[in-house]
Amino acid sequence: MENRNFLLVVQRKKVVKLTNSYKLVSFNVVVVTTYKRCHTVTTKLTNLCYLKIDELKALDCYFGQQVLF
Repeated sequence: MENRNFLLVVQRKKVVKLTNSYKLVSFNVVVVTTYKRCHTVTTKLTNLCYLKIDELKALDCYFGQQVLF
């Protein structure tokens, strides 16, 4: 029997406390569309990078993946 589940959501989250001590320095969104078994799957990749203002060398990044329809 063939598996008919085409929705696969994989998320890896890093929780960043957004206070006045963080500044957003990079924001990237990439949308990828793939064709699998007669269905189109669109995935949105988001990458957010925050710089801690009081420690200029500390960089916190958040990567998220989301399946869109």
